[in-house]
Amino acid sequence: MVFQILFILIAFSSLSFDIYSWIHKNVDRDIHHPVFISLIAKLMSLSILSFAYFFALLTKISFLLVFLVLIAVVSFLNRKNKLSFNDIRQDLSKIDFRSLLFFWILMLISFPLIVKYITYSGLWDAWAIWLPHAKFLASDNWDLFFRFTPQIGAHPDYPLMLPTWIAMGWKVTHSTGQIVPLIVGSTVFIFILIFAFISQKNYQIGFIFVSLLVFNSTFLKWSFAGYSDVMLALYFLVAVMSYEFYKNDFPKLMWIPGFFASSSAWVKNEGLLFFLIFTILLSIRYFRRKKLKFFKFYVFGSIIPLIFIFWFKTLITTQNDLVSSWHQTFIQLVDWQRYQTIFRFLYHMLLNYFSPILVLLFLLIFSRRYIFFKKIGFLTLFLLWLGYILVYVMSPAGLEWHIQTSMDRLITQIYPAFLFLALKKLA
Repeated sequence: MVFQILFILIAFSSLSFDIYSWIHKNVDRDIHHPVFISLIAKLMSLSILSFAYFFALLTKISFLLVFLVLIAVVSFLNRKNKLSFNDIRQDLSKIDFRSLLFFWILMLISFPLIVKYITYSGLWDAWAIWLPHAKFLASDNWDLFFRFTPQIGAHPDYPLMLPTWIAMGWKVTHSTGQIVPLIVGSTVFIFILIFAFISQKNYQIGFIFVSLLVFNSTFLKWSFAGYSDVMLALYFLVAVMSYEFYKNDFPKLMWIPGFFASSSAWVKNEGLLFFLIFTILLSIRYFRRKKLKFFKFYVFGSIIPLIFIFWFKTLITTQNDLVSSWHQTFIQLVDWQRYQTIFRFLYHMLLNYFSPILVLLFLLIFSRRYIFFKKIGFLTLFLLWLGYILVYVMSPAGLEWHIQTSMDRLITQIYPAFLFLALKKLA
């Protein structure tokens, strides 16, 4: 067990260092942000290990051997970009440790509130969907999951980022206890908060950003519920952030938003809609401006996640609930009463649980920052939510039950990315 844990840590560290080194060599030193790039490298490494673990399962090769080959290949390909000790020392000198101290002080202040919302055993969907998926992936007979039609509610078409993270933890610890899912959820939560804190040019705005997250009870609830919605929020946030940072001057780094946008579809099915909308809007932008090199690297970054998503989807024998009953629900598209119900619930949810969204929208309009509503990031989130509304309208399930059990989670998915875009524009 100790050997496997050490090996996973070495594989993770090696991948992170190589990704960090490559980005470091291709970004202008004037805007180089060591903490941001380090977080990108770590999250990307965890994502790549998830794909590698799934590959090991499908090919029946030891996942440790797959990881070993992976880090050897990546290290060899990146041999010319390795950072020197002097480079690392310069990067450390650029870190604003004073602002990071403010971040940890805020964490200390909010810690009693955070602990209050930690659910050690997870909520319903954790036990009904995500943990059973992880247990299949951690077992020797994992492929049985794809060989029979599971009971209603098991959702075998749900992607595997969260289950593979948990399964890897269970594999190396030889245990299926709740500590690993709790560590995974806490890791995702901390990733979001640090990304939020460093997303703005001054730490005061980052302080506000983090506060709007940690003092939101709904966001805290779903962060520790054992669901994948907050993980999806993380990938949405990073895709939008990296695009905003690199969209004009760094074509070679556009593979980063491409990777995270497509990887969001490996987290939840909603991520596929996000990726499609984001990609269409980016293609329009770069084709109009004749900056095809930017879009080329974006597409390049999205290829590997898309290959694994397609590979996984071909294994699924059961249909998605909405697709399988489309002939029964199509007529609901012209049922205006359903739209009224959806928007009534949406207004209630925003007003009572996500009021910062309404406040920031008001401030953007009041300060005449109308260009915000033309930004690709905002348009992506807006069109994504139109897609969610369309799904509600066509849902074969009871509408009010469907809304009550999912709408707050859907808003949680876009909440960090919206806060980033709005605060960035207002600042």
